[in-house]
Amino acid sequence: MPTPKVDHSNTVCCICGSRDTYICQGKPDWRRYYDKNGDWDEKSYTCYNCRLIGPDRHKKYVDEKKKRRKCAICGNTKSRIFSGKEYWTREYDKFGHPYHICYECELEKDRLETKKIREQIINKRVCCTCGSNETYVDNSGRKVWLKYRGDDNKKEWDRKSWLCNKCHKKIISHLPDSLHNLIKLMRDCRSKDIDLRKFSDLTDRQRGDIIEDIVTMAYNINNYNKETDNYSSPFDATHPEYGKLQIKGASFDIKRGIWYINIGDGQDFDILIILCMDSKEPWENVERAYMIPYDFVLDQKSVTITRDSLRGCKWDEFRTDKKIFNDAYHNMEIYINFFKKR
Repeated sequence: MPTPKVDHSNTVCCICGSRDTYICQGKPDWRRYYDKNGDWDEKSYTCYNCRLIGPDRHKKYVDEKKKRRKCAICGNTKSRIFSGKEYWTREYDKFGHPYHICYECELEKDRLETKKIREQIINKRVCCTCGSNETYVDNSGRKVWLKYRGDDNKKEWDRKSWLCNKCHKKIISHLPDSLHNLIKLMRDCRSKDIDLRKFSDLTDRQRGDIIEDIVTMAYNINNYNKETDNYSSPFDATHPEYGKLQIKGASFDIKRGIWYINIGDGQDFDILIILCMDSKEPWENVERAYMIPYDFVLDQKSVTITRDSLRGCKWDEFRTDKKIFNDAYHNMEIYINFFKKR
């Protein structure tokens, strides 16, 4: 009866605890370990060295060998410790001789192998629209492929259809919420004639447009957003004396007794001009005006101004004369058409 094949990949010597043994004709030479009664428990094996030089002598040799263990990649003699034991990965060369790799090198090796496999998969991708295998390459050298979710970008991805960067931009540009259409919407919104008789229906953008027109008319300067047809600019106008201007305004909140102005992120200006309008709809007057240098609102995302004269407000030192802005507002065509022709 032929001897059944045994998998010795996880076999450990029951005497010295070693996982290594002599390689004979390409196979590890493990022998069964019999107790004093001559019985074998079907799982105990001894290595070649324990049989050759004796268990005590070989166990001492194994302990000394563990102390001399060295990583075959980095040459380090220490590895990360888990549960009180050093973690080493044992591998074999083409001749069957074992060598060890420390934990850090094993992690790096796995990472490089994963990256190599990923690059091979990415290099095989083809755009499902134009059939090209080329796409945008980012700063890290990685090809950027986008998931194809239908022409409306709402379908579930089938896990195999990819778009190159160029085709993805074509699809996105036709969506209602694309950057191109949002800028067009803002342009159309600001280019429409604003009627104060429909003040309650005006959007925040249209009310902000009134505030910007008040300041640009008061200083006799151009509105940078309208001049460059760019409504995502980090500033709203330029002044020969004050530099870049960011223009904000708000209606008075009667319930809280404050003006709340949202500044936002990504701003680049020299002076922040704030117009505090009254609480009426439509506005009748500019109640307060502030000119705040950029350094004082650098870390601020909003500005809150209180009307209470007893408590005061930390922004009062930047308060300026409101008359020039009030006169500009009262001379605007939309103001005249509403108040003086009623």
